[in-house]
Amino acid sequence: MLISVAESHGVPIAASCLITYLDQDGTKIPLDGLLMDLAARGGEVTGTEIAGGPAIRHQYEVLPPDGSLPGGQEPVSTGVTMVDFFLPLPGQPGLLVLSFSTPVEPLADALVMLFDAIAESLRWTR
Repeated sequence: MLISVAESHGVPIAASCLITYLDQDGTKIPLDGLLMDLAARGGEVTGTEIAGGPAIRHQYEVLPPDGSLPGGQEPVSTGVTMVDFFLPLPGQPGLLVLSFSTPVEPLADALVMLFDAIAESLRWTR
């Protein structure tokens, strides 16, 4: 897991990356079924290629629950931008999942471009 809380010119650049392995009791997870499941949840779901193989990219926004914060405070963000990449792990039945997020709306588009570049830079080695 990588969490950035860097600051540039007084603006926080909060972002995170979580890398996980998704397994279904040793059963191969079909990308086409996953693509349909993710599309039903909303957001933007696309097939792509990472590390020379098929992958799925899912971009969506998680909104905070309704209601006010204690003391009448305003929320720092109105949502969290999420980008998940799912790709088969060579020699394994499960999927490698790269999950990126940022709560900084003014920088979300630029950070999504960074998330895409990080995911697209993945290469398998032997």
